[in-house]
Amino acid sequence: MLVSRAYAVLDRLVVEVTCVHPGDAGGSHLVIREERTLPDLTPAWALRALGDVVDLAATLETSRVAAGGCVTPAGCEL
Repeated sequence: MLVSRAYAVLDRLVVEVTCVHPGDAGGSHLVIREERTLPDLTPAWALRALGDVVDLAATLETSRVAAGGCVTPAGCEL
């Protein structure tokens, strides 16, 4: 299962997408993480940043598969 979240750390916004493997906490892993300094830390900015990072993760995954790296790690099937 993919979990996305955005949270503030001091004056920075952290956006993450994580692959969570239920029942196997050790198998869970970070897909992408980005930190941003934004003009303001409003929910609208957080949502825009989350959308940007999710789009980037999808682009990177599409590129990985197109390059022949289509092996899915165990437990990552949706």
